[in-house]
Amino acid sequence: MMYNILSTISLLLLQLITASASGESCGLCLPTGPPYEDTFLITRLWSIQSSSWSDLDVIEEFNEGFAPIVTNMPGFIQYTAAVNNYNSSTVYFSNVFESQELAHNAQLAAQEFVANGALKDVIVPYYFTESTVAFDIAADECVNTSHSGMYLNTRLYKVISVNNELTADALRNDTAPLASAFAKQPGFVNYVGTITEDKEYLFFSNVFDDLSSAQTANNMGVSSANNTDEGDSALLAATEGKIIFDYICTEGDASVNSTLVPSSSASTSGANTGRTLPVYLMSVLVAISTLIH
Repeated sequence: MMYNILSTISLLLLQLITASASGESCGLCLPTGPPYEDTFLITRLWSIQSSSWSDLDVIEEFNEGFAPIVTNMPGFIQYTAAVNNYNSSTVYFSNVFESQELAHNAQLAAQEFVANGALKDVIVPYYFTESTVAFDIAADECVNTSHSGMYLNTRLYKVISVNNELTADALRNDTAPLASAFAKQPGFVNYVGTITEDKEYLFFSNVFDDLSSAQTANNMGVSSANNTDEGDSALLAATEGKIIFDYICTEGDASVNSTLVPSSSASTSGANTGRTLPVYLMSVLVAISTLIH
């Protein structure tokens, strides 16, 4: 029985080693659309429960342990982490994947990483979303560089009422004036809007390379999105802060454009191997092989 279990684990790890996101979804540029509905965004806003861990400690733990996993999952497009200046006891992560199913798998994998690792009892879910990208408006026609070091703001809304059917087209049209205003701000990089499958939640984000513009944009978004021609919504959560890492899948390499802005202090807990995914998993396979034999 033990032999079968360990053999199955070995097989799964081998599949993970050989799975290459770059071979399946990486292209010259990130897919910003149209068609927008071909990409799916998942977000995770975690609440830090332990006073021994800072937001940067948590981000480092995910960067060291989960980034090698998620960036090699089928359909991977992007993995982002950012601090939240509004509340340093929360920390933001998101992924973009090619399909809803693959995005959902990554969401589950992130939760499993926490449940079975050093972050267990350190962080708990605050708000998680899984949604279809309704629009992704970028300043550049070809986005192929990491946003690490830039500034991200996000806004999550609960839909209260709708005057018409809530569709991607309707959301794009309804937010067009705001999108135009964002694009005129100095340092504008992109503006993203998504709708959850149950159409009960809306998620928006902006990236700027200028902190002042990022702050202005979030204030604009919060004040103008509560009541629109399409209906009413209530703000559930907002974040604003520097992007600490941003892995993107372009040019055939899921990590070539990714950088990590180091924290000022080392993590108080958790692994710090610094190894790449294949090397790390191969070491696990060797241990399993030893147990089997």
